[in-house]
Amino acid sequence: MSIKDQINSTFGKYTKLIKTRMFGANNERLDFLMDSFYKLTPPQRNLFFAVGIAAVGILILSAFALYFAEVRSLESELSQSVSSLQELRKQKVLDAAEEKRFSRLVDTIRVKTRGLSFKPFFEKLTKEKGVTMKDLAEKDVDMDANNPLADSVREVRIELRVPQISIPRLLNFITEVEKSERYIRLQDVKITGQYGNKLYFDTTLMFRGYALKK
Repeated sequence: MSIKDQINSTFGKYTKLIKTRMFGANNERLDFLMDSFYKLTPPQRNLFFAVGIAAVGILILSAFALYFAEVRSLESELSQSVSSLQELRKQKVLDAAEEKRFSRLVDTIRVKTRGLSFKPFFEKLTKEKGVTMKDLAEKDVDMDANNPLADSVREVRIELRVPQISIPRLLNFITEVEKSERYIRLQDVKITGQYGNKLYFDTTLMFRGYALKK
C-alpha cells in the first residue's frame, strides 16, 4: 500500500468515526433531527432558520473578529521588533563610535606620556624656569572602576614643594607645566606667607598626571 493510500485510509477512518458520532451508526440521529424538524409548525421552522442563520452569522463574525485581533497583535509585535532592531543597530553604531574615541584617547595618552618620568620632568622644568624645588613625591591613585580608562591608564598624584617663590613666577611655572602636553594638570595649591616678606611665599603644588599601565 502506498503512502497516499495509507493517508486516505486513515483519513477515511476518522471521517467515518466523526460521522458516526454526529449522526449515529445508521444516521438515526440525523433522521431524528429531520423528523423533529418536519413536526415543527411553519412559524417554528422560520424561527429555527432565523436562529440558525443568526448563530452562523455570530460564528462568522467571531471568527473574523478573532482573525483581525490576531493580525493587529502580530502587526504590533512586528512593529515593536522592528523598532527594537533599529534601536539596537543605532546603539551598535554609537558604541563603535565611542570605542574609536576611547582608542584615540588611549593612543594620545600613550604618545604624550611615552618615556615620561615625573621627577626628571619637574627637575628639568624647575631648572629652566629658575624655580627651586625642595621636595617631590609621587603616589598612584586608584581610578573609579566605572571609568573605562581604569584598565589601561593609571593616575598619579605629584606633590611638589616650592619655597620662596613670587606669585607671578608661580603662575608662570604652573602654566608651563600644563602647556607641556604631558596630560599634567594642577589639582590643588597651598600658599603660605613668610613672616616679614610680602613678595615671596612657600607653596605646595598638587598635580595630577596619567601614565599607561605596564
